[in-house]
Amino acid sequence: MIFELRIGWASHQTYIRAFLDDFFSQQGVYTNISQTHEAIVIEADADDTAFAQALATLESVLPYSFFMGSVTHRVKEGSFVCRSNQPKASPPLNLGLCPRCETTLRQSRDALKHCDFCGPRYTLSLMGARPVIDDAYIRRAADALLGGASVYLDTLFGVRTLSLPEHAQGEGYLLYGALEHLGRDFALTADERAALLSIERPLMQLATQSEAMQERFGNVLWVKCVDEAVGMLLFDALEGVDALWCSNARASLHVSFAPHIPTQKELHVALYQEVRLIIKGERVWTPCAVQRPHDTLIYTDTLCAVREGEAHRIDATERFTQAKTSKVLMLEGSLEVPPHANTQTFSAAQGALRAALWTHGFSGQSSVGLYFEGDDLSFYFDNTLHVTQVIPSIAFEPQMLIERLRSLREGSNRLMARLEHEDGALWAILQRIEQEGLGLFDAAALVCGLADARALEREALKFSGKGGIKVDCTLGEDHRFHPYALLGSLLSYRVAEVDRVLLCYSLYESLADYAASTLLELKSRAKAAHIVLTGASGAQASFFSRLHSKCAPLYAKGVPIGSDSAVLGALTL
Repeated sequence: MIFELRIGWASHQTYIRAFLDDFFSQQGVYTNISQTHEAIVIEADADDTAFAQALATLESVLPYSFFMGSVTHRVKEGSFVCRSNQPKASPPLNLGLCPRCETTLRQSRDALKHCDFCGPRYTLSLMGARPVIDDAYIRRAADALLGGASVYLDTLFGVRTLSLPEHAQGEGYLLYGALEHLGRDFALTADERAALLSIERPLMQLATQSEAMQERFGNVLWVKCVDEAVGMLLFDALEGVDALWCSNARASLHVSFAPHIPTQKELHVALYQEVRLIIKGERVWTPCAVQRPHDTLIYTDTLCAVREGEAHRIDATERFTQAKTSKVLMLEGSLEVPPHANTQTFSAAQGALRAALWTHGFSGQSSVGLYFEGDDLSFYFDNTLHVTQVIPSIAFEPQMLIERLRSLREGSNRLMARLEHEDGALWAILQRIEQEGLGLFDAAALVCGLADARALEREALKFSGKGGIKVDCTLGEDHRFHPYALLGSLLSYRVAEVDRVLLCYSLYESLADYAASTLLELKSRAKAAHIVLTGASGAQASFFSRLHSKCAPLYAKGVPIGSDSAVLGALTL
């Protein structure tokens, strides 16, 4: 009889599988371990008592991963035969510390000591000389922070600007040293707790719970738990400090151990019941190797896919100094152009849609997709040969806003006249949008009485009712997303003094209703196999939940749903 243990898995990376192979090998237990697009499967002899003992030990040492799903097991017919095939090596990644290495760190205080399956392996593989990180380095940073300074601190995942929360400045997130303090400040579910402490150590947006936190940071905030050894030792030195503010602000002091530390964009994630989304970022999913044996180099300003043998390696663009290729496929809008005679371009939407299909094992199957990132809300059809934009948004021209709103529909000119002569505040907002050339969702935020698009997203999350009101997303018979219809509708509701939270939520609910009906109609007309959601803005909670309930789209697993994954999808274009 064969015992089968199945661990849900939603990533192309193999570090957990490699950990399991090493663990059972050290335990002297024979197993077969395989990995698919959906799971890691462990098989062993059902009568092997050593395997049962090893499983009991595994529970305390196996790192939890954000990509892990449910765990099931069964006993099936057959005789167990151990295969001799070896798993492919996991590339060096920047991960948090596994339970064993975190315990070792507290004892040895050696920030560079970690096993082969966790820690800053990617950073150290690129740094060359071993840095010196001692207690004096940690103490200097701690004393500066306790003295009220903001500090540029070299960590094993790059330079971070840190300060005490009471001195927070700029856009950023709260970095916590221990989970128990998080539970006091934020309303956490069990899944959110597990995700924050996962070996990937992602950033998550959480709802604030304490009055002090709400007064200082608002109702929602990006949060993460400390993820590498320098930070862990720093929190040990900062006795009584629960969290630090990590931001893009200027710092008064630089505490450094190296002239250059390789950095990667942090992983931003979201949890919606059983759904696990990567919104944006580079860490954990890159570097990686993808089996695509064609002679094309994929280029963006931040990431490249370069052929090495029968695979492409995806890594930071700056890691590649030269490469031989017959063709370059470059992301539209890239700042630099690779010096190659055969250079073609692809869009972020095309790459993101193909990336989503690839992560499900659906490459080569037809689909319709929505790309929603920033101010871009457009629809695409993939017939397996080409990804074509079929319903583009109407371009938003802020300099023409007032004129476009006057002629929007019958009666619009009367509304605009009323604003101009009777509502100076709203009229001043429209003039500011024109003068500053603001983007659509920044403009929508101002109309709703908020600072910017980020505040608009956060305000929508305050809504706790059963449904919103209809905000216009189209005009007349035209099925294209109409930005002026959206702003005109918001203006009308503001004049009618509709509650701001309701209005912000309704904006995203109405966008999702429009997107779902359009996607379902496109899928029916094109006889496509799948509906796909792409674009980082599509992860906004109010929008995603509504869209998911209406048409249950596919979304990328293990890679960002937005433009950060375009380099991966471009390999299939």
